[in-house]
Amino acid sequence: MPKNRGENNSFLKQRNRGLLLKLIATQQHTSRIELSRATKLTKMTVTNIISEFIEKGLVVESTLDRTSGVGRNPIGLTISPKAPKCIGLQFDRNSCTAVLCDLKMNILKSNTLPIHGGTGDDLMNMFYHQIDQMLQGEDSILGIGVSALGPLNPRTGTMLTPPNFYHISHLPIAPLLKERYQLPVFMDNENNCVALTESLYGNGRDYSDFLFVSVLNGVGLGIISGGKLQHNKYGFAGELGHVSIDYNGKPCDCGNKGCVESYVRIPVIHQRLCRATGMDLPMSQFYTMSDNPIVDAIFCDMMDKLGCALVSGVNLLNPQAIVVGHALLSLSQKYIDRLENTVNQCRIGREYSYIPFLRPLYGNHVQFIGAACLAANHVFDGELLFD
Repeated sequence: MPKNRGENNSFLKQRNRGLLLKLIATQQHTSRIELSRATKLTKMTVTNIISEFIEKGLVVESTLDRTSGVGRNPIGLTISPKAPKCIGLQFDRNSCTAVLCDLKMNILKSNTLPIHGGTGDDLMNMFYHQIDQMLQGEDSILGIGVSALGPLNPRTGTMLTPPNFYHISHLPIAPLLKERYQLPVFMDNENNCVALTESLYGNGRDYSDFLFVSVLNGVGLGIISGGKLQHNKYGFAGELGHVSIDYNGKPCDCGNKGCVESYVRIPVIHQRLCRATGMDLPMSQFYTMSDNPIVDAIFCDMMDKLGCALVSGVNLLNPQAIVVGHALLSLSQKYIDRLENTVNQCRIGREYSYIPFLRPLYGNHVQFIGAACLAANHVFDGELLFD
């Protein structure tokens, strides 16, 4: 079923309302006639649902610009400033950020705190402090989305055994937040949250099948297939970082050899750069030194090794596009172009189509917005708000 297709069926009342609200919030369709055409719902059904939205304070009318000089200005639709909001909580090994977003994913409020260690209880207390700040002055919150370190179980909302994270493990983050705030709480890994955000709001909107690929302390992957974020039966998705590019290669923490993230994750690249150049510089400075032949050679090698693994992923999943993130956004564009060329020259089907490499619409802010988007997506799926 097309991802924007509605159904004239009373049993799908919640889904149809979620679908229409999604199309308005993501600004894909902003008039009643456009919504009817896009969803195949009758004009009467769309009109009735929009009237309900306006009455509940979810949507307001606006005037659209005419495409011609005759006739009345069409009436557009947009999310009301009074509509309920979403809270996003994103954390990694170094920091925790909370955001308050509207349904258009505008950041209304945000706060970031450093993480220096501690216990699971310490971490939860930081989360409570952050969320409490987002709740101040707000009386209508749809839910909380958590973008977390992996591995994790998104079905139970539990962070499992993330490496190098102060020995914190098996922390039931979502259940604890739900108990404290009595709000729906959803949790997923950061790459999935970013992929979802780009699919709904960003540069992935025009593609029903794309990958989000990131490099930082590991190599992350988010998969959008058929317009949907992909998980397996147990809630997990693909692990691009543990695709082997050399079966006799470096031992990896996972127990295998030659995993691509053993070669291209940023701590490894930083160590190589410092040793090769003899300069003890922060990574942020090395990113600006692409004219240095030693630095350039290491970044090129990084792209070639990542491209080798990515070709395997592309041949398995056949995406229409690839969105890159995290440290890849800090690299000069010539390295992203090199990665793009490597993948398109080596993949199966290169004679018939080309896979563009894109940057996230929200840049590095997408990781924070992704957490809030996780909650909003459950509204769009008809699971919240339309009881």
